[in-house]
Amino acid sequence: MREGRVLRLRSHRNSATERGFFTIWTLGLCAMIFGIGGISLDAWRAFNDRRELSAIADGAAVAGASEIDLEQFKRGGTPPVIVLDGAKAKSRASDYIDFAAGQSGVKITSREVQVTDNAVIVTLHSDLELTLAALLVPNESIDVAVRGVADPRPG
Repeated sequence: MREGRVLRLRSHRNSATERGFFTIWTLGLCAMIFGIGGISLDAWRAFNDRRELSAIADGAAVAGASEIDLEQFKRGGTPPVIVLDGAKAKSRASDYIDFAAGQSGVKITSREVQVTDNAVIVTLHSDLELTLAALLVPNESIDVAVRGVADPRPG
């Protein structure tokens, strides 16, 4: 048995060529996490705006579908004839959109209310401005579009 010999392993680190590598790697990782966080935040905001717009469009369609032509309904028949009053249905749906958008704070960029004899179709659009993701893609927005449809039914 030999005494006095110590086995030493050499380090392969070359401090002159690898200086600052960890700092650069950490900065890159932080930038990537910041970018993913920005995209996640904007995606969550788009999902939330879509949910709010969808609720407004559905509510407006139901409100408009409640405006039936009472004269045709009173004439009767079995089953009763249910036809929408186009002007009243469109007005009621538009009023609902104005009220609900004011309550929720959602910015509606365009709206369309179509009334047929047996359906109210509400289409809403909103442009969502990007926040943190705007650093990656400046001057971009997300178009959020929804559609709500309702038909009158006897209750």
